[in-house]
Amino acid sequence: MQRYVLISLLALSLGIAFRSFYDFGWSFIFLLLTLSLVSFLIKKNKVLFLIVIISFSFGVLRMHTASPSGDVLKSSDSYTGVIVSEPDVRGSYTNLFVLVEEEKVLVRADSYQEFFYHDEVIFKGDLETVENFEGEGGRVFNYRGYLAKSGVSLISPFPEIEIVSSEKTFVGALLSLKKKYLNSIKENIREPYAALAGGITVGEQRSLGEKLTQDFRRTGLIHIVVLSGYNIAIIVMAISAVLIFLPPKWRSGVSILVIVLFTIFVGASSTVVRAAVMGTIGALGVMVGRSYDALHALFIAAFLMLLWNPYLLIFDPSFQLSFVATLGLLVGTPILLPYLEFLPNKFALRELTAASITTQISVLPLLIYMMGEVSVVALIVNLITLPIIPLAMLGVFLTGVVGMFSGALAMVFAYFSEMLLRYVIFIVESFSSLSFATVKIPEISFLYIVVMYLLLWWWVNENRQPF
Repeated sequence: MQRYVLISLLALSLGIAFRSFYDFGWSFIFLLLTLSLVSFLIKKNKVLFLIVIISFSFGVLRMHTASPSGDVLKSSDSYTGVIVSEPDVRGSYTNLFVLVEEEKVLVRADSYQEFFYHDEVIFKGDLETVENFEGEGGRVFNYRGYLAKSGVSLISPFPEIEIVSSEKTFVGALLSLKKKYLNSIKENIREPYAALAGGITVGEQRSLGEKLTQDFRRTGLIHIVVLSGYNIAIIVMAISAVLIFLPPKWRSGVSILVIVLFTIFVGASSTVVRAAVMGTIGALGVMVGRSYDALHALFIAAFLMLLWNPYLLIFDPSFQLSFVATLGLLVGTPILLPYLEFLPNKFALRELTAASITTQISVLPLLIYMMGEVSVVALIVNLITLPIIPLAMLGVFLTGVVGMFSGALAMVFAYFSEMLLRYVIFIVESFSSLSFATVKIPEISFLYIVVMYLLLWWWVNENRQPF
């Protein structure tokens, strides 16, 4: 069964990837399906061949139908729509995703204006098609594809905009609660520790500042301030370690419940939901020793996510990194654990160390291709900071929640939290200051990345134990 699921996922992914770069229109899709039917009738291994062809064809078809049109809104200078996601404040401006007549537009507004989820707004200004741009290291960032995954093909830079009406919704209430939580943290924990506190608990990394954000990137620790599948996995493993006295099924149930509540609390955006699903699958697979079942669940989850939004495969780095990190966690951790017998297993230290090493190795080829640099110090920095991150997250969470009711009582947790956060920032800044902290990598063909992953897969097959 798992074999067919994996083959379907690979064929679907190839179809999506093919259509992402080549558009031959509907005629090509019908030709492909016709040739598939003819080939199927003359092939011996009909079931496997049918799975491959149907999955590949459906991948091409799904990607073709998912493309945002961008044609509906070009005839007017004034537009009315509803903000359909949490406003993304970026220093001097705010990104708003506004749904206008079933077409989503990225509206860039001045940051002095305050907007909320599900506000109805009217804006007057030019609509522009999304253009790619040159990013860090001279690499072209496919901004068009990146926004297309959110259904956006048009952007309106700094139009005249005003709020027409506001509507209270459940998601809006959650986002307001999140904002109160972050304000509570800022009132009880000093900067820059408050910014890091918001990052490790709800993924609010934007207030870290450019310098500190760059330090986290240079040391390979940026993943702790964004809500990735790896982050969720660490949370699940930490919860399981604290509840070690409970039977495995109870630990798993409590862990899943906590992640569900956490996902709802931070707004349940599509990115967070994907990270929660993958991270929970990976962590539970390691903790309960059912890597085979977890792999099966991971492939099914990825298959369904790509059916829902095929743009994730090529144009969403968070999906790519979460999937690869979770896959590495599941297949690499059991191989590495026997080599870490010298470490104490108290508080899941052995599993956390193995998880850190395997995920760092598994995402390395992708990071080389995306970022053009490698953090030489990432492994050591992760090993000496990750064990305290769950404790820091707990302390910060208690500070934020208690602080909404009693500032005096919150200071008890704030002192403990700030001490741990101070340690993390000290390590990050110290290692980032080293001249050899990162190594620049020239732009390379994606073929080299494929070769790297094939070599990793060969090594896994040579060393893994039967599930």
